[in-house]
Amino acid sequence: TMSFSPIRVENISKGMRVAGKQFGAFVSQMAGGQPKGAFIFSDALSGNGTELVRGVFEVLGTGFPLMGGAAGDDMAFKKTYQYFNDEVLCDAAVGFAVAGNVSFAAGADHGWRPIGNELTVTKAEGTTLYELDGKPAFSIYEDYFGDLAKEFKNALSLPAVTYPLGMKIGEGAAEYYMIRVPLAVKNDGSIVCGAEVIEGSKVRLMIGDINAALLAAEARAKSIVEKTADSRPRLAFLSDCVARKVLFGRRIGEEIENLNEYRAEGIVLFGFYSYGQIAPLREIPANVNTCDPGFYEQSLSIAVMGEE
Repeated sequence: TMSFSPIRVENISKGMRVAGKQFGAFVSQMAGGQPKGAFIFSDALSGNGTELVRGVFEVLGTGFPLMGGAAGDDMAFKKTYQYFNDEVLCDAAVGFAVAGNVSFAAGADHGWRPIGNELTVTKAEGTTLYELDGKPAFSIYEDYFGDLAKEFKNALSLPAVTYPLGMKIGEGAAEYYMIRVPLAVKNDGSIVCGAEVIEGSKVRLMIGDINAALLAAEARAKSIVEKTADSRPRLAFLSDCVARKVLFGRRIGEEIENLNEYRAEGIVLFGFYSYGQIAPLREIPANVNTCDPGFYEQSLSIAVMGEE
């Protein structure tokens, strides 16, 4: 009973939010006019991926099941490709809307935990973090690591993915941290991250290890799979951050092996290492103020889709 409608939006760098709104408009018009969910795969190098997702949600609402990931190029950060039928595109967002008797469950997690003092983002624009508590952003690493801080200036270095930054979302029981990985450090001490940093938000240094990352992925996958237990057949999409691949090193196969266990339940898995993970917003109480944009870094985004 399921139907799929392919979508593409080109030249997204001219306006990421506008491109997202165009994608959302296509979703709303397609799939028989009653879309149940959509997948989006974008060019991570075109601009602020968070704005792309915001544009989609402006049209479809923040509760709409939007899943996907941003394309990578083996950490060269030069050019990525998006595929639409027999066309090879760049600077595009492609995907498909889904209609019919469909059930979705999706979410993301990372396994990192905050350490040290909380700092306020006093200056940021897009993916560039300029200041924390009025000081150059990179000073957070200089304060904690001294001379070793220079190791964090290499894009996706092991120290950078082990000790990324965490941007706090929500308060109290709804509090959690979105990872922001330093990709480049400029001469003025500003840090270019892989996803948007919101001015006025709270940031802390994060610490993680392989075991914590594996446990977080396993727990999130289990909870999502259980939500679709009555659906057949089922398909799982995985958008796994390339920074996690760097962290795992020789143990990279363990995460996939853990997820492959669900094949025994008749679930088909597909996915890729991405430059950004896209999943629905977390379930946060209505009275809690949150700025969660639904675009993640250094996380594993999992979406399970099945026929009801």
